[in-house]
Amino acid sequence: MPVEGDARMVVTVPHQNAMTVSVFDLLRRRVRVVVEGVRPAGVHPVVWDCHDGGGARVPAGVCVCMARCGRQTASTRMVVMR
Repeated sequence: MPVEGDARMVVTVPHQNAMTVSVFDLLRRRVRVVVEGVRPAGVHPVVWDCHDGGGARVPAGVCVCMARCGRQTASTRMVVMR
């Protein structure tokens, strides 16, 4: 998924549970935790502003977004374009 500006995703939570959405670089280093906490059942929009945990813009390249909810995990690759 190419990203210019903000990356927008949707995470569906089947029942109330702890949810974490994180972004990693290709060396598996965590770039930023975008969402963390208990969420009710339903569809939850997630927006990542392409900044790292320190507030700096991430360079152009490939990142992996990983969503975890309970025992379920889903991930997608994103190409950050500048």
